[in-house]
Amino acid sequence: PEPTLVTIGDYCTLNEGSIVQCHSLEDGTFKSDHSVIGNGSTVGMKAFIHYDVVMAPDTALAPGSFLMKGERPAANSLWSGNPAKEAQVEERSPEQSPDRLQAAGEQPLVAAPAAGYECTPMLDPLAARST
Repeated sequence: PEPTLVTIGDYCTLNEGSIVQCHSLEDGTFKSDHSVIGNGSTVGMKAFIHYDVVMAPDTALAPGSFLMKGERPAANSLWSGNPAKEAQVEERSPEQSPDRLQAAGEQPLVAAPAAGYECTPMLDPLAARST
């Protein structure tokens, strides 16, 4: 990314192949703007963030997703797809936490990846902070 145009908050996770691009050539015109990835946010593998994006704290972008220019994902939201849209997330009880599911031999899946991509379960960035 362009270092002077990107702000990455504390405790963020940018996975392998993720791209933050703060410029574009549109109809022969060069355009650029800042992008912000809020504290504790996660950008999935091969996900793409365009310019003029502000991800609020603790936002997740699923693997292979494309967050279009001008998007403003709300705090604690999950976005997925191309173009990325907010995904509906089911509420979980403490018994359904990723750690307990893995201990029981089940695989927690935070979001389905965009078409054509495979992914392993995303780690909870909030859980990583407490260790």
